Formats: sequence, structure tokens, C-alpha cells
Amino acid sequence: MSREDLSTMLSELADEVQPQPMAARAWATARQMRRRRRAVLGATVAVLLVSATVTLYWSPNRSTSPANTPSPTATGMARVDRLPATIPAAADGVPYWPATFDPPVDAPPLTAFRLSHAVLMFQPSSGGPIYVYGEGSMNGGSGSGTFHWVRLDVSLDDTRDEGGNRASPLDLNSLGPMGYSAAFAQADGLVVVDLRSGVAHHMPLPGLNEEVTWVPSGQHLFVSSATQTWLTATDRVIGPAAVSAFDVTPLVGNALELTTMTLGPSELDPLIVHRYEDDGRTELSQFTVDLTSVPTYHLSYLVPRGWRMGNLIAEAAGAQIGNNAADSVIVVDDRTESITHVLDLGSGRNKGCCSVVGWENSDTVLLRTDQDGLLRWHLPTGAVSRLTAPAPGVLSIAPMGCGYRVTIEGSTYGCMS
Repeated sequence: MSREDLSTMLSELADEVQPQPMAARAWATARQMRRRRRAVLGATVAVLLVSATVTLYWSPNRSTSPANTPSPTATGMARVDRLPATIPAAADGVPYWPATFDPPVDAPPLTAFRLSHAVLMFQPSSGGPIYVYGEGSMNGGSGSGTFHWVRLDVSLDDTRDEGGNRASPLDLNSLGPMGYSAAFAQADGLVVVDLRSGVAHHMPLPGLNEEVTWVPSGQHLFVSSATQTWLTATDRVIGPAAVSAFDVTPLVGNALELTTMTLGPSELDPLIVHRYEDDGRTELSQFTVDLTSVPTYHLSYLVPRGWRMGNLIAEAAGAQIGNNAADSVIVVDDRTESITHVLDLGSGRNKGCCSVVGWENSDTVLLRTDQDGLLRWHLPTGAVSRLTAPAPGVLSIAPMGCGYRVTIEGSTYGCMS
């Protein structure tokens, strides 16, 4: 199956803390939640997340909602769906998605078994090998129609921050657009791997680099440490950027512009979408998300990263409902500047349990939770189904989309129709 075939197929197919007024410093603390890290000796590092008091609408907990019944949506109100107690398996998932995150221990190395493209990358255990799931290559070119696990045979070090905390070099946006390349932040460097040839390119890049963010063309990316973000091509460093890769909502397709979504500095402007030039060097505009479509729900923090398909940005978020912590996925429409959809994931989960990992197509969000695995959420109907069973580990899914256009260093890339 070729890249075009796959793209066509996809197109078809908190702790219990009382809410309290928050100062700017508390908001800044909440917005710093990133992918979970582990301590140098392997112990889990606790992340302090302070509750905020943004007012949004919320639906009953998952335990009281056995069926995936969407809440009635009044004009101008967000649609609220609930995660069902029993999540049905997606009938059309296999073989395009693996049934389990259980790569064979004897999976062949990437350099010995080439792929036409990758669907996802997965690291089952801390410090263990990174595996790639994708379609085999026929004569080094188009897809063979058969999907396999292969092992990434490239030497990589864990990333680390200034506190000495370590994390896998694989992060949510490591896998590039259409699954052709992968990028990994490294201390004082960046590694970009061509997944069709197995060739790895190492480039020096100063700093304790932790996060990468692909531009949708697959020709450029942002690399961030806690103090600096760099714009690079896949083979060279271009220069510093103003945007933070930790906050970017990567564009999958059907839109223009580079955007980020962050918690604001106060309760008066709690959720802000920023628009940047494609190279991330200049902020063009911003807007505060209108929360009147979802009254009476208290937003505590965002779980990076969000992902954008067209005008819609989907991102996981923590919330307070009375005395109870809860988790959700929110969808923001940058045309109406409001929240249009909420998926209630229920309460009783660990903080950082849940994340948006991409879009399957223009109306289906991909998300992952510790308890439920890889899920798809169909926005028009509210239906949730399971693609892959839950398993611990780090996951990155290839963005599959078109209809974008970006201009960097005077060159324009895109597939706008």
C-alpha cells in the first residue's frame, strides 16, 4: 500500500483539590506540564500541578455513563461526549494499526527490513529499544500491503533536563509527516532518521534539547530545550525561533499557519491560541478562547501536546469538578474562537494519564490513555472505539494529512488543492 493509498484509506475510514483563585505564577506552573519524565535512577518524578479556576461545562463521570451517549447540544454550546464504560474495538483497525503494543523481541532491524512508510513508533520500556510499525517496501519504493514491526537500530541517548531528570528520546511528535522520517532531540544534538533507507543524520545543536516538532511538509522542524527553541532543516540548523516546541499544536493538514495553545497568565484570559509565522520567529496574533459554550467546568492544566486538523485544535486537559479531579479532551475551533467538543474521560486517573496523539482524518481525533489504549473519537457522532489495547510505553504516530502550505526561508511547501 502506497502513501497515497494509506492517506485515502484514512480519509475514509488530579488530585482532589478545591478550586481556588490563582496567581500568575501558579498559571505558569500549570502550563509547564510536559511529557512525563523519569528520574536518573529510574524513579518516577512527581510533577506538581496547581489547579486553576477556569469555568467550563462538564458532564457526569465515566462511572455514571455506561453508554457513549452524547449530551444534547444547544445552539452555541459545546458538544459533550462521554467515554463509555465498555469501549468497542474498531472493526477496521487491523492491519493498518497494530492490535497490541507488543513488538516481537526478534523484530528485524530497520536497516535490514525497509519500510515504505511508518504508521507509529513505540518504546515499550524505559531504556529499551524503539520499534517502528509500518508497511513493508516493495523494491525499495511503494508499499507491499503487509505491515510489520521493525527495530530502530540507531544509537540514541535519553534526553535530560537541568534537574537531571531523564526521558525517552522518543516523544509525541518524533515521527514525521506521512511516516517517512523520525527525529530525536539529544543533548547538544539532533538525530534525523530516514525510515525508508535507515540512514541517520546527526547534527550538533547546543543545549539540553528535549522536544521536537515537525513542520507538516516534513522538511523542517523545531527543537526545544527549557530555555531555547531552534528551527532546523532535516540536515542543518537554521537559527533560533521564538515559539516553544512544547506548546506548538502540530498541523496535520487542511490549514495554514503555525499555532500554539497555552494557559494564559490569569483567570481573565485562561486559554489562549497564538498564531505565528511558519518559521516560528514572529507572533502574528492571538485570541482568548471563548468559554461561554461550556459553562461550569474548572480547567486545571493542559497536557501537551495539542494537534490541529484544519481549524480544529484537539488537546487533553485536566479539570476540577467540585472536589473531584477529572480528565478530558477539548476541541477548539480557531474560526469561532470557542470550544466546540469535549470528551469526558472521567475521574480517578493519574495526572498525565491521557493525551491526544493526532488525527486519523478531518473529523476523528486519536487519543491514548493509560487504562484504555489507543482510541479514536469521531466528532460528528461522539463514538469512541479502540484501535490498540493499552500498554505502558512511549508512542508517536505519523501525521497523515494534506491541504497545508508553509513558507520557510523563502521556499513554499504544500499540497493545497
